[in-house]
Amino acid sequence: MALPLTFNRVFINLFQSMEAILIPGKLRDFGYTNPEALRVYGVLTGMAMPMILFPSVITNSVSVMLLPAISEAQAKNDLGYIKNSVKKSCVYCITLGLACTLAFLLFGRQFGRVVFANELAGTFLIVLGWICPFLYLTTTLSSILNGLGKTTTTFLLNLAGSGIRIFFVIILIPLLGIKAYLWGMLVSHLAVSGAAAALLWRMIGKMKD
Repeated sequence: MALPLTFNRVFINLFQSMEAILIPGKLRDFGYTNPEALRVYGVLTGMAMPMILFPSVITNSVSVMLLPAISEAQAKNDLGYIKNSVKKSCVYCITLGLACTLAFLLFGRQFGRVVFANELAGTFLIVLGWICPFLYLTTTLSSILNGLGKTTTTFLLNLAGSGIRIFFVIILIPLLGIKAYLWGMLVSHLAVSGAAAALLWRMIGKMKD
């Protein structure tokens, strides 16, 4: 089980590094000058993304606690606990995500102006706000899958999500600009969370009390 988890972390960092290298260059292909490309990418990664990720402190903490609890419940064949944990975790993550989405949609521009004194950061917050439910849900569902021993599946799902973002970076940013990467993030988190939820639903349906 440790090997897929290790590969998961290594490849996530590797793909994130690839994105960091590729995005400024692809923005130049779109028509930005080098300073403009670096400025846009800096606003995205240094201002907008930290604010979007801040609420995930809660879901990350829940995920850390869920992994050993789910693993123990599976060893005891406690299907009721597993179902209850999955249900509550999904409800809490989606509720938190929707609340954050609403907050960023309503106040994203104000956050950008007040917190960062940057209009572009506010624009990014509005667009990125849509990924919040799927972003927070992905973390929790991945932890549950790991607790059920599906570490390889989690690795493959995260690899697919990273591949989707790399595709958007390489193919679509030169055509659409930075908004292509924002939509790529949305599509990747939607795909990973949807696949993880479907897999968990099928696994739980096959379990017997």
